[in-house]
Amino acid sequence: VILHPEQDRVLTIRENARLQGFPDYYKLCGPIKE
Repeated sequence: VILHPEQDRVLTIRENARLQGFPDYYKLCGPIKE
């Protein structure tokens, strides 16, 4: 689990994808747990 640095919450799937270098237009598909 990665926590947001300024807010009391975990990062979203999209935020995690951005950290890994995926552009915002990249479509993530499949179950969340994969």
